[in-house]
Amino acid sequence: MILWILGRLPRYCYNINTLQEVPVINLHQKFNHYLNTPKKLDLLDINERIISYGWSDDGSNLTGYYVQTENYRLHFDLKENFKFKEDWIAA
Repeated sequence: MILWILGRLPRYCYNINTLQEVPVINLHQKFNHYLNTPKKLDLLDINERIISYGWSDDGSNLTGYYVQTENYRLHFDLKENFKFKEDWIAA
């Protein structure tokens, strides 16, 4: 049964040794309404427009996601806890 399930998963996304059930965070639902609008993110004393967002990984597993603002990149883990902020100048 497990091999049948794994055969149906996209092969490039999963490592059979580390396959874990992880709750999915819908980044599109969470942040898309900020893109290409004057709306600003008001989080962690940052009041800036969102430029982009995406997933972070360690080379084989998802480790969290990031939110790119005008001057910062905010990193979060898969439990949506803030990890760190880095200065980032959007090109």
